[in-house]
Amino acid sequence: MQALRGATTTSALVGVRPRPGLAARTPASRSHRARSAVTRGLGKDAAGAWLDITKLVTSGGGSGKGAYQLLEDKIGREVYCDFNGWHLYLRDLKAGGGTMAQALANELGQRVDRDGVDERDVEAVLAKVPLSLGGGRKQVSLLDTMSGYCVQDLVRVLQDWEREK
Repeated sequence: MQALRGATTTSALVGVRPRPGLAARTPASRSHRARSAVTRGLGKDAAGAWLDITKLVTSGGGSGKGAYQLLEDKIGREVYCDFNGWHLYLRDLKAGGGTMAQALANELGQRVDRDGVDERDVEAVLAKVPLSLGGGRKQVSLLDTMSGYCVQDLVRVLQDWEREK
């Protein structure tokens, strides 16, 4: 009778009926399960915090954004190289110690500040940027890897940035 009461209490707490032939769980095993659930949640929080720290470190500290940081963000989000239908966004393309979006934002941002936006100047800058493909076996210009639409998008981003600053 007491085993039946324990099974009823356990099934009421857990929300399932015990299977015949199995002993009811003791309160100690339930606390172990609750403790492991807390540990699982703690691991997710720790992983999430680590990812936040990596974003902070890779973004240059989060404070003191550069003069062309907003331009870099827009270029990185909206402009890409097209490799047979595969889109490689400039935020993901490495250039020197940073990204291609960062390098273009610094170069084109200075030109826009000085002379305004001119599509021919943008294309000239893109034509001078070399990309190595196949481990250096082939070298093409950045302009050659971008469709006409992408170049127009880059010009539009520069025009919008010039208006907003």
